[in-house]
Amino acid sequence: MTFECKEGCSECCSPIPFEYTLIKNNFHKRNKNHVINEIIQYDDTRYILFTKSFKCIFLDENNKCLIYNDRPKICKEFGVVIRNQCPYLAINGQIRSEAKNKHYLRDWKRQIQRMKDEQEERNNFNLPEMFWLGQLEQIGIKTQIREV
Repeated sequence: MTFECKEGCSECCSPIPFEYTLIKNNFHKRNKNHVINEIIQYDDTRYILFTKSFKCIFLDENNKCLIYNDRPKICKEFGVVIRNQCPYLAINGQIRSEAKNKHYLRDWKRQIQRMKDEQEERNNFNLPEMFWLGQLEQIGIKTQIREV
């Protein structure tokens, strides 16, 4: 069974835990318009990079993934596994009814809002992006902040 995302949709492309190596190998491809405003170490090997837009740093202006071939497992599984349901398309690729769409979208937006609220409680989001880029430099990720 194949699942094809709706082109230009990025509802699911919010901050997620990225493997350190994925960030390190692909950071230069990020969309610099998505300003990083917090980084959290999720576990021993993964980090969440929050942006002011609350979108993934690897989405371009047309909501296309800049690291599609290297995207994380959760992105590859989205819409295909029961726990990661797309609000717009069913697992079989069929468009959901408007009622189902509203149900899934409401649940998805609640999860996103919960993440935003947690970020606000930590109160780190007001630090400038340069601070967060410096944090990435400290763990060995080249961010080009030292360009001359």
